[in-house]
Amino acid sequence: MILTIEHFVGRRLAVAIAVVAVLLAFPHAPALASSATPVWDTYSDTWVGVDALGRALPTYEQVGPPRADRQVAIFGFLWHGYGTKCGPYDITKILATAPDALTHPESPAWGPLAALHYWGEPMLGYYRDEDPYVVRKHAQMLTDAGVDAVIFDNSNKETYRPVYMAMLSEYDRINVDGGRTPKVAFLCPFGDPASTVNELYNDLYKPGLYSDHWYRRDGKPLILADEKAAGVEYRIEAQGSNRVPAKLETGRTLGVTFHADKPFETAEVSLPTWNSTNSAATLTLREQGPGGKVVAKERLTNIVDNLWRGVTMSSPAPAGDYYIELSDPAGEVGWWSSAVAFDGQHAFVDGGRSETAAGGRSLRLSAAGGVVAEFDVVDIELKEVPCRLDSGITLGATFHAGAAFDHVGGHFPTWNTTGSGATLTLREGDAKGRILAQERLDNIIDNEWRGIATKSVLPAGDYYLELSEPVGTVGWWSINKSIGGCRAFVSGAPSDASVGSRELFYGASSTGANAALKAAFTFRAPQADYFRGPTKSNMWSWLEVYPQHVFKNDRGENEQMSVGVAQNAADGHLDVMSNPKSLGRSYALGSWDTSAGAVNKGRNFAEQFEYALQKDPKVIFITGWNEWVASGCFQRDGAWRFDWNRKPGDKLGWMDEFDEEHSRDIEPMRGGHGDDYYYQMVSFIRRYKGVRPLPAVSPRTIAINGRFDQWKDVRPEFRHEIGGEAHRDFDGNGNVHYTNNTGRNNIISAKVCYDSTAAYFYARTRNAITKPTGNNWMLLFLNIDGNYKTGWLGYDYVINRIHPTGTTAYVERCKGNAYAWEKPAAVSCRYSGSEMEIRVPYSAIGGKKPVFIDFKWADNCLSSKPCADDFTLNGDAAPDGRFNYRAKIAASRERLAQ
Repeated sequence: MILTIEHFVGRRLAVAIAVVAVLLAFPHAPALASSATPVWDTYSDTWVGVDALGRALPTYEQVGPPRADRQVAIFGFLWHGYGTKCGPYDITKILATAPDALTHPESPAWGPLAALHYWGEPMLGYYRDEDPYVVRKHAQMLTDAGVDAVIFDNSNKETYRPVYMAMLSEYDRINVDGGRTPKVAFLCPFGDPASTVNELYNDLYKPGLYSDHWYRRDGKPLILADEKAAGVEYRIEAQGSNRVPAKLETGRTLGVTFHADKPFETAEVSLPTWNSTNSAATLTLREQGPGGKVVAKERLTNIVDNLWRGVTMSSPAPAGDYYIELSDPAGEVGWWSSAVAFDGQHAFVDGGRSETAAGGRSLRLSAAGGVVAEFDVVDIELKEVPCRLDSGITLGATFHAGAAFDHVGGHFPTWNTTGSGATLTLREGDAKGRILAQERLDNIIDNEWRGIATKSVLPAGDYYLELSEPVGTVGWWSINKSIGGCRAFVSGAPSDASVGSRELFYGASSTGANAALKAAFTFRAPQADYFRGPTKSNMWSWLEVYPQHVFKNDRGENEQMSVGVAQNAADGHLDVMSNPKSLGRSYALGSWDTSAGAVNKGRNFAEQFEYALQKDPKVIFITGWNEWVASGCFQRDGAWRFDWNRKPGDKLGWMDEFDEEHSRDIEPMRGGHGDDYYYQMVSFIRRYKGVRPLPAVSPRTIAINGRFDQWKDVRPEFRHEIGGEAHRDFDGNGNVHYTNNTGRNNIISAKVCYDSTAAYFYARTRNAITKPTGNNWMLLFLNIDGNYKTGWLGYDYVINRIHPTGTTAYVERCKGNAYAWEKPAAVSCRYSGSEMEIRVPYSAIGGKKPVFIDFKWADNCLSSKPCADDFTLNGDAAPDGRFNYRAKIAASRERLAQ
């Protein structure tokens, strides 16, 4: 990366003098943990560092002072380990052992294809998002980088309430220690945000829970949702109106018959618990029907909401007819069901046939090779099809509104085309009724929910919605069965075929509960499309192709732009990420860099961030932090499908993540590009937001005598996270468990001073320093020449690798670039309680006074094969990872070897 300052000249000089005055010396430490603990500012924007590619982080001299009116948000994900008990499944590892698996969807290497698959392994492992160790590491890495907010992905309607609640609770504990955490917000479904917005409002915002952590814009918590669509309270659609959770009451049973075409070993059901805990029930599998022979039976305890749980046979059950039943509930537990009867699958209540929505339906069968059959609440027999609107005809639907509403609309496909439009008309009663509202819909995005507003709030009653006068290719999603009191029409006549339109919504945006939503949030409508840009003010993008659009607020300000690592787009339209033409990490300037190691460089990310720096919006939204997983899909008849009713000849693909090149996570990974993208992000954020100046260290002679009050007035104070040492004992995703007990001495503060003969180093820990053990105790690493190509990770010397003896410590010189050390020299030291001081004569570190010293303290970090990752994963390093403190020793211009 070439670091330039031209972008910053002029706009920052006016405030530089004031900033230098304020930060002439870093303050002393505030009091530690209390309910009103001040923020323990670690001044991470002043840390230096060079990544594995030799790219140096910019400093104040290159980027200028902070700009308080610029903020960075990053896309985060809450689904890791949520409701899963199998895996983890890693695409990269699967293809390494079974290279032909991509052309063989039936390959057992995939495991259950319906499961989420990782593209690679995160540095922190296949974690669960609520793991406190992970929460703390993420919070630390993001705030150290300069990220202000994490915007969590709720675009698939699931809010992951147990996960974000656990995360925010841990944020509270971090803040009690004075630690920093990013603020949080949520991105809701693009076209249908109502249920998600209301759930978040009722669960988090209305009761005022964890309000210190809310990310605010214009004085209110931000939520990424279309304000008008957030008022949608009712929806009639091909699938949604059938999905109902049937609660299992005491003394009753819910069951379903089904036909298995293949032998199976496990039968699982998806069980709602309404977000309650300690739920349990008995699951019984029988032959034939309710009175059949018991094949398997198991008591299911501690059921997680909507988790798949099941029974496993000791030997495969043959193809045939079966009955599975849920009984003996404890707590709140139920079964997803449907009012629609499917061939070969019938619902039962208390052992009797039921055609109502009270019977259980959600079921899948698995064998050693993976899932062999799925019977979900919406079976393949209930077909959802896109109906094209041809010139000269109309598509419409009658519906009954059960409540007052002031806007209404539908779900419109365009078959990946652009420039489509149509007229949407609302009538009273039926196709011949009085026109109540009409609007021309232009530039319809494929599968977009679009609607029209009425002049006044309309009462509950019967209505008719119609699409007409098409331009380009446009249609309306429909269903081949009559559901939800919604009847389809073609050219004004009723139709029971699948050419009628059915998916529509209605709601009130300005009355009742929705008025409370408008008052509670600052809404920004998320733009789903990667190409289109804003269609109105107060929109935000989450991901776009280069060159990205600037999104303005209703004051006309350049409020927001997105910056992405990669995009699942090819040939000018949305596509699967597994398409080799998708715009991966190495894509920039209109082409792919296919040279060795190109994936590490982040060309796509750099191109987008450079462009955002030119436009200089108030907020940059980075996609993304920790997505990692994706659902597999099948291509049939030119369309990608997620129904898992795969057929021979179907092509296997992955929509959002696929491999190292075709993925968009910045969170460091194990192997591969490691932490290259993290430090690239830090560099760009500094260029965007600016950093504080780093004052020179104080000249002073310290008597190494254990009287640490000599250090009281030494400036500056180099700080590190309180409570950041590694402690971990938590389940990961699927069948893994993580334990890390390396946390020992939490190093929270360091100082440096110097005189004509020596440099002096000081460290303070949160608790009393332990006695020296092992070869990892309170190490002090020094880079004295600013050259990160020499020494181990740039470190020329290490102190304390050989344990201190009495009042003597030992400094060793690095041999070459490996973790190998030689020529120990004795130096003076003292430590007691939580403090340590060391005098290092210049004669022991090269013979002359350095211009500056880059340094790091680290306790119990290093593994048997020491590497930079150890400073993130283990023990406690101050500062973490590849970051270093910089002590300016001599009054001379900085010289950092690039």
